[in-house]
Amino acid sequence: MAHSPTAQRYNPAIVVLHWLIAVLVAVVYGLTYVWDSVPDEDVPFVKDLHMGLGFTVLVLVIARIVIRLSTTSPPAAQSGWPFLDRIGSLAHVLLYFLLLAVTILGVSYVQSRARGIPLGFMEIPALLTDPVARDTSRAIREVHELAANALIALAIVHALAALFHQFVLRDRLLRRMTFGGR
Repeated sequence: MAHSPTAQRYNPAIVVLHWLIAVLVAVVYGLTYVWDSVPDEDVPFVKDLHMGLGFTVLVLVIARIVIRLSTTSPPAAQSGWPFLDRIGSLAHVLLYFLLLAVTILGVSYVQSRARGIPLGFMEIPALLTDPVARDTSRAIREVHELAANALIALAIVHALAALFHQFVLRDRLLRRMTFGGR
């Protein structure tokens, strides 16, 4: 990923993927609260939607990483506090890591139950013909849920940091994730 001192905004594909992934992560996470409150006959649909959209997030994150590594980007944001700047850089790496971890763990959990991943128009088939031990699949699910909670918490901190840049530091940081001239 090459940083360009003249780049003022991220590549438009990165911008689209950033906001699309953010919305999808919120929806996928929110669906986990919905399936406890829908009629029993609708639970499989909500869980299938959760899995399909979660897999979509995985594909989009991989695409985002590939595009990010092959395009120029603005230099890292500066807050005026070197310690916070280092934390910000680490937080970005951790966001990518958690996005990959949560989605890969979700796929692993579904596969550990010898189930396919429904995508609405097709299904990614199960790779296993027999489910793994229940304790193993339960452990995968629990780590998936823990990582998802960490991802949401970090995403909230990320959003608050962006708002801090925009409205306290007044450095117009949010413009980097919008459309317009580079």
